[in-house]
Amino acid sequence: MNFLNVNELQFIQKENECLNLVYQQKEYTAVKLYYCFPLKEPNRYISVRYGEEEKELGIIENLTALSKENQRIVMASLSFRYFIPEIIKIYHHRYQRPAHHFDVETTSGRKKIMVTDIVWNIFKTPDHCIMIQDTDGNYYLLKEYLKHPDKYIKLIKNYL
Repeated sequence: MNFLNVNELQFIQKENECLNLVYQQKEYTAVKLYYCFPLKEPNRYISVRYGEEEKELGIIENLTALSKENQRIVMASLSFRYFIPEIIKIYHHRYQRPAHHFDVETTSGRKKIMVTDIVWNIFKTPDHCIMIQDTDGNYYLLKEYLKHPDKYIKLIKNYL
């Protein structure tokens, strides 16, 4: 792994523009950040990629080693990329080949989601929550699903 020297990183986020980075006196444009281990190590091992091809520049080993301003910029970028609303209630569920259709209330409002291959697109997280990925690639979180009074949420555990 190529770990980046955090003392030489300077992230630049301009309003309505993509993220840029100055590293070792060279500027990289269209920088994208990805968690390497998002569920197990959310503050460690951040992949830094740039350009249209998303070539990896290297990995930030630990976010806490960054300056406060760089931490703020990196966390804002990761929060936007990994925005995951929580499902609070499932109003309705039906299976119509080839997908499961859910009408849900989330922390971001009501939404209809469709999940194909549900066995492959639903999984438990290390902190005992459920993650669901819909056909658009969006993720949703179900917290404390075993204690939840909603019968549809309790039913979802059967697909784990």
